[in-house]
Amino acid sequence: MYRYGATQAANEIYHTWFWQGTKWSNALTSACGPAPGYITGGPERQCGQGRRACLFGPPPAAQPRQKAYKDWNGPWPDSSWAITEPAIYYQAAYVKLLSKFAQ
Repeated sequence: MYRYGATQAANEIYHTWFWQGTKWSNALTSACGPAPGYITGGPERQCGQGRRACLFGPPPAAQPRQKAYKDWNGPWPDSSWAITEPAIYYQAAYVKLLSKFAQ
């Protein structure tokens, strides 16, 4: 998304298409990076309550759980899919929104 003007974008998302170490793995360090425009899953709402998806640590000190996010696509046991895997139920809504601005 940097090519399209983004200043802070998700560099990695979890999916077997963008597996760690492939040319699609990371927007900054791999040959291709993930396809632009994907929305990552986002912060895990139960982070900080002992969930495995929070292995990377709790939210920053004195901050809400919505800030519990890590930009990575590690396989099990990292459970990065709980944070960064795109899902059709919000990708579809995003694409519908974008279609209103496309010519």
